[in-house]
Amino acid sequence: MQSLYRGLFVPIMTPFTPDNRVAVEELKRHIAWLLDAPVDGIIPNGSTGECSLLDHDERKLVCETAVSFVNHRVPVFGGASADATAEAIELARMTERAGADGVMVMPPYYSKISMAGAFEHFKAIAESISIPLMIYNNPARAMIDLSVECIAELAKIKNIRYLKESAGAVNRIHKIARLTGGSMALFSGFDTLALEAYASGSTGWVASSANVVPAECHRVTELALKGDFAAARKEYYKVLPVLEAIEESGHLVQAIKYLLNSMGKNTGKARMPLADMDEKLKQSLTRAFQQLQACK
Repeated sequence: MQSLYRGLFVPIMTPFTPDNRVAVEELKRHIAWLLDAPVDGIIPNGSTGECSLLDHDERKLVCETAVSFVNHRVPVFGGASADATAEAIELARMTERAGADGVMVMPPYYSKISMAGAFEHFKAIAESISIPLMIYNNPARAMIDLSVECIAELAKIKNIRYLKESAGAVNRIHKIARLTGGSMALFSGFDTLALEAYASGSTGWVASSANVVPAECHRVTELALKGDFAAARKEYYKVLPVLEAIEESGHLVQAIKYLLNSMGKNTGKARMPLADMDEKLKQSLTRAFQQLQACK
């Protein structure tokens, strides 16, 4: 079996121009900054990238831009989530044609599917492509929490090799690791539980907040994967106020873009219906980020 990817993967935000088009050059600049941090993987077209607010041509553009610009320096997993299985298959195949190293897919987020429906959805997508599939368990968005047993059955399918776990229950990591016997790489998708997930057996972290603090998140990852949890905890506590401020804002994309813009980057605004945050939330984010800068 091919060795599995590990480390810090970033589901990248999608920058927009003032007239609401994908800002391709700014996207490249953002990826370049992340690679310099460094990070271990890039994920275009995730929910952090406003994938549900992009049309198919834009998703293709974002994926192809990321794959081409990264140019094999780190793995690229393209998001291919959709409510209809046929559409998800179409997006997954587009991602593979673009040259991505893998595909990330969340359960359908509108249809209120059963566990059997979720299994068949992922199975159909996996069988339609030849590159690895990362299952994205996000019950807050998809209205279904994939059972440990369902995930273990999906892990028996040849190219389902990764799980992004965002249910917020770290004890699931132990259970899934035992049931899958190491055949599946487990990535934390809950930024404020990342250290606990590493301690429980995760070998990766898909960190939305790493769009803003990539170097800090990578230091935590590097130390945790070495087994130096005392040092990892020290670094994690430094960055945790920023992770909490972003996570608890309730406006993930807007918070990330606000902080990036405050750093002098040109990400543009989030697309409607993602309305702008109020000043109180912006001030809270600014305080947390300034607190981190004071630690350096």
